[in-house]
Amino acid sequence: MPEGALVSRSVSRIPRTGSTVGHGPPSGRLWQRMASPHFLPRIVARDARGVCVLGMAEEFRPLGVAVNALWPRSVIHTSALTMLHGTIRPEGCRTLAIVADAAYAVVKRDSRQCTGNFCIDEDVLAEEGITDLWPYTLAPQGRPSPDLFVD
Repeated sequence: MPEGALVSRSVSRIPRTGSTVGHGPPSGRLWQRMASPHFLPRIVARDARGVCVLGMAEEFRPLGVAVNALWPRSVIHTSALTMLHGTIRPEGCRTLAIVADAAYAVVKRDSRQCTGNFCIDEDVLAEEGITDLWPYTLAPQGRPSPDLFVD
């Protein structure tokens, strides 16, 4: 496609609805559990993401663009876990596929009806009829560890 071809498209061809899913946990009672200087920047960043989701959801609502947040109920196995030096064992983790499937389920929803939500991956999948989550578990014999930011 030639450079600038997308810009020259007619505005009438732009979809009137859309959806975006950010990465952010729901607000909860974390201040009591995590009241330490070490966690303060993470909590402030988390809450700032939440404010952005709510603000953008209202800003883009008239345009039919949904803005939602998604967070895993269980720890997800990523390369970031190596920074924790064995604090969380891989057997207690789920794969990234659970978040991907939940995000896909959220963006498929009607963007005019589903906006400004803080979704949990397992809840989204349950609403889609997916209740067997073992395929998302890294080690079938392992029990998923709860995520630190979910009550």
